[in-house]
Amino acid sequence: MDVASSFGSLSHRFFITTHSGGQQKRLLEAVKWETADLEAWETALRVAVPACGAKVLAEMLAAHGSGRREEAVVCRCGRRMESQGLRRKELMTILRPVVYRRSMFRCPSCQATRYPGDEALDVGGTTRSPGLRRMMARAGSQSTFKDGRDDLRIYAGLEVSAKDVERVAERIGQEMDTWSQEERHRVLAEDGPEPERDIPLMYISYDGTGVPMRPEELVGVKGKQVDGVAKTREAKLGCVFTQTVMDKEGYPIRDPESTTFVGAIERAEAFGWRMYGEARRRGLARAQRVVILHHEKLKVTSYAPSVRKVSMRVYRDWDSFVRQMAINLEVVGRMSKGVG
Repeated sequence: MDVASSFGSLSHRFFITTHSGGQQKRLLEAVKWETADLEAWETALRVAVPACGAKVLAEMLAAHGSGRREEAVVCRCGRRMESQGLRRKELMTILRPVVYRRSMFRCPSCQATRYPGDEALDVGGTTRSPGLRRMMARAGSQSTFKDGRDDLRIYAGLEVSAKDVERVAERIGQEMDTWSQEERHRVLAEDGPEPERDIPLMYISYDGTGVPMRPEELVGVKGKQVDGVAKTREAKLGCVFTQTVMDKEGYPIRDPESTTFVGAIERAEAFGWRMYGEARRRGLARAQRVVILHHEKLKVTSYAPSVRKVSMRVYRDWDSFVRQMAINLEVVGRMSKGVG
C-alpha cells in the first residue's frame, strides 16, 4: 500500500473513531493490521488531531460570541446600540477552520455595527485568529510571501495564499509601527522609564542600505544617478543593547536578550529621533557610558537631540570596539605591573 492510500485509509478510520467518541484502543486496533508505514500514520494524525481540537475550540467560542450582556453596547456617536441577533462567522485558526455565531449590534442613529464577541477575541475585521496571524506574520518576514505560504503548509499543515501572508504581515507591521510611535512619544514626553539599576554600558548601532522600490514609491525622491532619477530608497535599521560582563579572556559579552531593534524607510532626521526614543525607552538616562557603533563619521545637525551626563565614544563597528577594548586592557595590565 502506497503512502497516499495508507494515509486516506488511516485518516478515515481515525475520523470515525474520534467523532464517534471511541477510545485510543479502537484506533490502535484499526491500524494493527495495516502494513507498517510510519510516515502515513504520523501525517494522518497531524491532520486528524487538530480537527478534534478545532471542534473543542468551536464549543469554547460559542460561550463568548453570544448571550446577554451586563453592560450596554455603546456606539462611537454615543447612542446605545440594539441587538440584531446572531451572525455566522468562519475563523481560520492554527487548528482548522472554526465556525461560531456572535451577536451583532446596530446603532439606531448612524447605523454603525459592532460585534463585541469579535472585539473580545481580537478578530474584528479579520477571519484569521490571533495565533494564525502571528504565524503568518513571522513566516512572511523570513523570506518571500510564497516561501512563507509553503512553510506554513509543510510545517503546520495550514493552507493559506501568498497574498494572505502579505496582507497579514503588512497589517501587523503597521500596528507595530503605530505602537512604536505612540510609545516613543510617551517616553520622550515623560523623560523615559526609570531603570531599576544603572547601566554600565549601552550600545547604539545603526546603518542603512538602498532597497529597490516601485516608481510610485519614488515620487519626489532624489536619486544618485546622473539624471537624478531614484531607483531605491534607504532602509534604515538600528539596535540598542547592553553589556555588563566580560569573558575569561577579557572580551566584552553582549547581555543575553538585551537587543531591541528599530527600522524604517524614512529621512535620517526622523530615524535619528526613532533611535533616540528607543535608547531613552531602554534607560539611556541611567547609562554610565554610551558607545555608538557606526560605519562612518557622525553628521550632527541642529535638530539632533542633546545627550548629557554620559561618556560617549564612536567606533566603526563591533569588531573595532572589541579590538580597542583589548588594547585598553593590555595597557592597563602593563601599567599595573609598572611596565612602560
